[in-house]
Amino acid sequence: MCSVGVVVRDRVSLVPACLESLRGQGLDRLPTIAVVGGAGPRPKAEWPQRFPWVQFVFQAEPFTAGQSRNTVLNRATTPLVALLDADVTGEAGWLERCCDRMQATGAAIVVPVVIYPEGMIHAAGNMEYPNHVDGVTYVHKEHRFYGMPYETDCDLPAVEVDYAESHCFVADVDALKTAGGFDEELVEFGEVDTGRRVRAIGRSVWVEPAAVVHSDQDSLIELEDVEVFSSRWDPQAIERSRQHFLDVWKVDVGEQGGFAEFVRSYNSRLGLLPRWYPRFWTVVLDRKVHGLAIKVRRVTRRLGRALRPILGVS
Repeated sequence: MCSVGVVVRDRVSLVPACLESLRGQGLDRLPTIAVVGGAGPRPKAEWPQRFPWVQFVFQAEPFTAGQSRNTVLNRATTPLVALLDADVTGEAGWLERCCDRMQATGAAIVVPVVIYPEGMIHAAGNMEYPNHVDGVTYVHKEHRFYGMPYETDCDLPAVEVDYAESHCFVADVDALKTAGGFDEELVEFGEVDTGRRVRAIGRSVWVEPAAVVHSDQDSLIELEDVEVFSSRWDPQAIERSRQHFLDVWKVDVGEQGGFAEFVRSYNSRLGLLPRWYPRFWTVVLDRKVHGLAIKVRRVTRRLGRALRPILGVS
């Protein structure tokens, strides 16, 4: 039997949609734990009544991903647990197919294919790419088939991979506990760490291509998300995670500076004003400024492409 654990990635506001998706697939029959850090009074008052089958764990301060997942792991009473970020909704049968793959392979973790944006593969399992430079090993995170179009009848293989994309995966509870659970100090890179822990105890991670979930990374940032988003994408906290990973595994998981660039870009989705003064109107104003900036960048790129032939730039 399998339990379900829903944890917050960077938006508290997405929890209801995730839980409604589970209910719509009949998965509300399963024991479900939702760990919500950074929750205000409204979720605490409304959600237990709206989702009576869910055991909620609320905390005023944001959890790290490891803290959230360990909370689920320690409360789970079933042999298997499906761990979902709140930005995930699954297609029909995804959980059963992951469980079937786990039984067939004896894997400790099985990950579905993650779709983002719509129609495109975000990851079909993940691999590490180590690169050695001047005595330092840099690990790059490979999202298998990233950016490739996805159709239901495509030929993706079920294979063993290095680690599971953290948006959603099914895990053997005892195996993860034997591996030491999730590192609670890591704000980022926890999925790579967990894959290494699992492989260190002689267990495996597999991808199940017939199981498909969708990740919503483009939804609007609401007022109730500001604290959690700011905490999750704090560049200094992520740099501390990189250093902690280096101390533990003796490899640099920062992708030779590439991941820091990604963090700066993603973190810019929320401006300084709502972080300093979190109010409804500052969040709305920030959306408009962010949307305008995106439009300006698009126009600039198109203009640049149009001018290259005129200026003789290849």
